[in-house]
Amino acid sequence: MISNIPDLISFLLHYHRHLGVPPELDPSMIPAGLPPGLALLYEKLGGWIELRDKWGRGPFSTQDKLARLSDLDLNEPLVLLAWENQGVWGACFELGTEEPSVRISEMDGTVLKEWDSLNEFLISLCLLEATWSAQNVFSTPDTFSKKMFLRELETLRIDLPYAGGPDLFSFYFIPEVDGIIGVAEDGTPHFAGYSPNLLKVVANPDQWDKL
Repeated sequence: MISNIPDLISFLLHYHRHLGVPPELDPSMIPAGLPPGLALLYEKLGGWIELRDKWGRGPFSTQDKLARLSDLDLNEPLVLLAWENQGVWGACFELGTEEPSVRISEMDGTVLKEWDSLNEFLISLCLLEATWSAQNVFSTPDTFSKKMFLRELETLRIDLPYAGGPDLFSFYFIPEVDGIIGVAEDGTPHFAGYSPNLLKVVANPDQWDKL
């Protein structure tokens, strides 16, 4: 179960270990005054957060985008931390507290939602990006059931709100293939990971389509 930022970092260090570049940033690069959870995330995973392909996609920036350390403007009263890939919403926080709230707003300033916890927002965003950014992502029209899989599922989080909206997501993991399962509130599952052998642990592989 992922309940805090150290748990999240430990999981992502394992899940993204095939990326081939060091994940850490020099601690001296981390600006003073960042909330501790966010500072730790950049210190331990900032090298991977920096990754972008020519379309701007990366392990933390495929569907929604977590700001690279160099993207942060700490002189603004509201620091832009993340945004939806087509600019539908942006996520901002205020400096000055250890775990600030996060405001999700449309680009015209209309507030969509408010997260009480920056750390919970980061867990939601990073788990969703871990799912959507994987080399292999499969979907099925069938409603999620643990019986879809031939292995026991490890629970990562249950009913975690989507970073930029009201929907809830649950996340599971199959260690044998390093596969993460993201389940939307309506029961739609996505099965994702770096391994080409993901479908060997599903009961009916012909019912899954690669995205």
